Amino acid sequence: MEKGKLIANELWMFAYKNGEKKYYPRAIDSADIFIKLPEKIWNKKLKIITDIYGFPYESWEAKTTPKAESFWRFRSVNEIRKKIISRSEKL
Repeated sequence: MEKGKLIANELWMFAYKNGEKKYYPRAIDSADIFIKLPEKIWNKKLKIITDIYGFPYESWEAKTTPKAESFWRFRSVNEIRKKIISRSEKL
């Protein structure tokens, strides 16, 4: 970190959709990176949400704990601009 700037070779952003709030957020399977979590990992993630963060199992936070993760991966500023512009034009 230099002068308050963070330097990285890649930027990963979560890639989820919710059907304009018609359903709970879901990982976008066509994103650059899509990982289906093994049941054991998903259970650990759910325990973090409920046991450590303290959200009830019936809460929105627990119900939306995804069984898959997806990310948009960017390797340059130009790639960020290109992908974000192309996605926004599709909306």
